[in-house]
Amino acid sequence: MHKERPLKILHLATHIEIGGITSHLATLSKGLRLRGHDVWIGSSGGALEDRFTAQGVPTVRLPVRTKSEAHPKLALACWRLAALCRQERFDLLHAHTRVTQVLARLVSKLTGIPVVTTAHGFYRPKWFRRVFACWGDRVIAVSPLAADALKDAHGVEASRITVIYNGLDTERFTRDLLSLRPLEIRQRLEIPPKALVLGAVSRLVEDKGHSYLIEAARLLKDEGIPVYVLIVGDGRERERIRSLVREKGLEGSVRLLPGTQNLAELYSIMDLFVHPATYKEGFGLSLAEAMLALKPVVVTNIEAVNAFIRDEVNGLIVPPKDAGALAEAVRRLTNDPLLAARLSENGRESVLEVCSLERMAAETEHVYRKVLLERASPVRGV
Repeated sequence: MHKERPLKILHLATHIEIGGITSHLATLSKGLRLRGHDVWIGSSGGALEDRFTAQGVPTVRLPVRTKSEAHPKLALACWRLAALCRQERFDLLHAHTRVTQVLARLVSKLTGIPVVTTAHGFYRPKWFRRVFACWGDRVIAVSPLAADALKDAHGVEASRITVIYNGLDTERFTRDLLSLRPLEIRQRLEIPPKALVLGAVSRLVEDKGHSYLIEAARLLKDEGIPVYVLIVGDGRERERIRSLVREKGLEGSVRLLPGTQNLAELYSIMDLFVHPATYKEGFGLSLAEAMLALKPVVVTNIEAVNAFIRDEVNGLIVPPKDAGALAEAVRRLTNDPLLAARLSENGRESVLEVCSLERMAAETEHVYRKVLLERASPVRGV
């Protein structure tokens, strides 16, 4: 039987800092390397760059730390990257952010190397994107909703889109969790012994709904429930959240932690995971991680979270922007430990079934092979 040759892939990201894209890249890189491929990362660098080099993934520094697709520094990055591509003879470029999608398109024009992109969320159809789309030969969407947005808002042909759910390194994550001592971690963080710990992990932006979680905590405290809220992440809403915590008199019951924390440690001490987002999302990696850690989850009824969470099967779904409903869901899980245990077990099984590292890597490789076959064919399929 003919064995297909290994591929050499250069992934492009704006930076390698704490966040969903970096987590995705770490997992995908491992999965592709296990399948025998040579994986590189090109970015402006970041706090987690050493994580990739320690795993044997070469990293390349490029001047791409900007939010502007038309920034002059991209011209320098383009020439550097084109030279690198000719030297290293990459089979494919895989771009994961808007800026690197534009960069990959330019380099592809200079070198002929095909491009795959991933839509990790939703993109507004601004005029520059309409004129200079840069979706590559094929696009990976992290959820069916993200795929619909590509078709409806950006006019990408359905034949060019493949839905591949994000994967998790479930073995490593589970191993990390089992090595922890939650009681010691709670003591180190000075969390009261009898506190009910609610956790939320996300960027600190308005549409993640942290204000409703804080209001729900206030309602529960007023009923005598000893809640303690861990809000983990970074973003422009940090000071506004701090102000709201002071306004609600919750200074001793809400703690903001940066996204650089050891997330496995924090999942280990949570009693419930709450995702109070108010706007549609592509795919919640932190939600999947919490479910893998056997935490019952409460989420809001937004796309595409409600496509993964089934109400009262592997989580509880409440209306968005409704602090009272959040509080009631927490109250219900607290009063019904059998329900909480059933949701936790079903949640973990859902993640193991849908979010495996092996599945994501295999499906991504299939997209790569399709692109290379189409490029080699006399009649292009895209």
